[in-house]
Amino acid sequence: MAQRDLLTPGLEVTTSTGISSQVVTRIVTCARGVLRSKKVFGGDPDVYRLERWLESSEEDLLPMKRSADLLFGSGRYQCLGRSLALMALRKILSTLLFRYDLTLVDPTKPWKPAATNGTFMQSKMFTYENRAAREKYATE
Repeated sequence: MAQRDLLTPGLEVTTSTGISSQVVTRIVTCARGVLRSKKVFGGDPDVYRLERWLESSEEDLLPMKRSADLLFGSGRYQCLGRSLALMALRKILSTLLFRYDLTLVDPTKPWKPAATNGTFMQSKMFTYENRAAREKYATE
């Protein structure tokens, strides 16, 4: 979460013990607010709809990408592990899709989302079958 502390010039606070200090205003980026912007993501930002990334024009896609990248921070405060994290996510996802056949546990109720820090967490959605094991037993 990106944050910044700003001093308010000329404004001091004195505590009951007589200690005085300048007032500091902490500004924090709200990831949930950024990732739920109707201006950026359209009229249904709370709906999990992957198609919005495919259907959007290049000019609409740019603010969406920038908003999603804010989770890693920006500028000199950017996460140093961003490239490594994105590479690991691509590797994990491609390996899972290559090795396993994923199917919905209950196609009538496929989505039980829980919003956590502006991102979706999912549980009890997929079941899987190991492709290598299936092919091994199919030939026996």
